[in-house]
Amino acid sequence: TLRSANLAITKTDGTTVEVPGTPVTYTIVASNAGPDATGATVTDTLPATLTACSYTCVGAGGGSCPTSGSGNISASVSLPASASVTFTLNCAIQPGASGSLSNTASIAAAAGTVDTVPGNNSATDVDALAPTGDLAVTKSNGTSSVVAGAATNYNITVSNAGPSSAVGVGVSDTFPAACSAVGWTCTGSGGGTCASLGSGNINQTVNLPPGGSVSFSASCTISSGAAGGSLSNTATIAPPPGFTDSNSANNAATDGPDIIGCPAALVTNGADAGAGSLRQIVADACAGSTITFLPAVTQVTLSSGEIVLNKN
Repeated sequence: TLRSANLAITKTDGTTVEVPGTPVTYTIVASNAGPDATGATVTDTLPATLTACSYTCVGAGGGSCPTSGSGNISASVSLPASASVTFTLNCAIQPGASGSLSNTASIAAAAGTVDTVPGNNSATDVDALAPTGDLAVTKSNGTSSVVAGAATNYNITVSNAGPSSAVGVGVSDTFPAACSAVGWTCTGSGGGTCASLGSGNINQTVNLPPGGSVSFSASCTISSGAAGGSLSNTATIAPPPGFTDSNSANNAATDGPDIIGCPAALVTNGADAGAGSLRQIVADACAGSTITFLPAVTQVTLSSGEIVLNKN
């Protein structure tokens, strides 16, 4: 004789939006409205976006089920009429998940039982995924004064505190006119990736898992004519489309203003022109600089005309 039962299942995580990189808890309730008691199998094959899944189960009204398990659910349950079992499924959402999260639980009656209402034997929970994290940038050259004609090195670090992965973070740095030449390299840490090197202004996209970072090392050669001025520089970041930055206050970092000092006015040879010559030192010197000579320089030969001292 065939038994008759009305089995049903529901599944929900209580929300319509989830954040990649965070935990999610599903409540799955399997029930039997009767009239007959029956055994059944509850299944839930989890999508790849869910990891580290484990569950517990409790019965009510005489229902019974496995008390705990991990991974996909494939559990035999016993459901007298008016009984139910409740699974609590805990998972972690992959930090790099995108789009939507869909998961279905189902119930099937044991052999010899006819389910009188088969339309309620599966339940699907669908959530939009909203990637979120705290993106930040820092910038420093470690000093408050620089020298005209020399180079200063900036360290620019872009990081993601998570919980979600950020793919395609924009990094921008437009260097001031006082930087006559700029070259940079970039390295990643904690899974962060970036272009390895470049020159000129930085206008890059980088990828940052939670806890990941990238570091740019940028060398700015300061124009010899910039002495007496100051040097300021700002790096900014922009989250990728669809990514919510939980703290936008740390999306820009400025170094400076650094005082641009004069290069050392030291004559190292007696040539008419070229590096270390009196002519070149006079050209590079700032107003008020004191020009000194190495002891070995006892004579300067001027073959291309006089040197005019006028820095005021």
